[in-house]
Amino acid sequence: MNKVVVNSVSSILKFANVISNKLAVSIAYYIFCVPSVRSKIKTHESAFMAQAKRGNIDFNGKLVQYYHWGNGEHPVLLIHGWESRGSRFALIMQQLVEMGYSPVTFDFPGHGESEGRRTTIVECNTICSELDSIFGEFEAVIAHSFGVCCAFHALKNSISSPKIIAISGFSDFIYLVDQFTRILKLNDKTRDGLIVRLEKLFEPIDNVWNRFSVDYEAHKVTQSILVIHDKSDDIVLIEQGKKIVQHFAQQAQFVETNGLGHRRVLIADEVLSSVDKFMSSTV
Repeated sequence: MNKVVVNSVSSILKFANVISNKLAVSIAYYIFCVPSVRSKIKTHESAFMAQAKRGNIDFNGKLVQYYHWGNGEHPVLLIHGWESRGSRFALIMQQLVEMGYSPVTFDFPGHGESEGRRTTIVECNTICSELDSIFGEFEAVIAHSFGVCCAFHALKNSISSPKIIAISGFSDFIYLVDQFTRILKLNDKTRDGLIVRLEKLFEPIDNVWNRFSVDYEAHKVTQSILVIHDKSDDIVLIEQGKKIVQHFAQQAQFVETNGLGHRRVLIADEVLSSVDKFMSSTV
């Protein structure tokens, strides 16, 4: 959300709280769960996306759009972030094709060209499992932002791969609520009510704030890990990226960039170079 929208939503929530905290929580819950925009393909992505082979998964009555390139050998799964879409990896995926890999990506429900209005980390896990069944074991999983926690959860539960690249990701699942609270200036009562509503969303799963964090059941994560994070990222602060590295110090590498922010990190030459080097390594 841009600053104008953020200020408007923050004002609405403050006014709602005057009427009823329950109303404010309901509004906050809706804004939190439903993407405010459906991203479109950018100019620099269009040519590569036009070359994609397409398919879809019928997921709970919603068609989830997926895209793939290459000859099917050496598949790599790419998982995008919130209010984003699979095409954001276009430059990385083009590089992977040139390296002999077959990239596979998809649009979350409620994102890009997929149906639906919202999604969760649980749904992402199921979708990743379906794609694993279609394409076979992935040689790497590359994820950005919200997609990072989704990737770690899937790797611990439904798919396998020897490598993971985590770009601009957060380690703590509660960070989603913390940042949402900070940006919209929610009071403690509204934040607590939002947490309760979100816990109900995931029932019967319990302990969600720990369970969906990157370090939960860390012993299941045996992959080589590359963490890339920009120092000036104001959406997911770099401390979250550093936390991922700390959790998996023996198997993780860290690349810190500066001046790329949260989104341009996906198109920067230095990031493409780091991905190339990591994918080419035998570690």
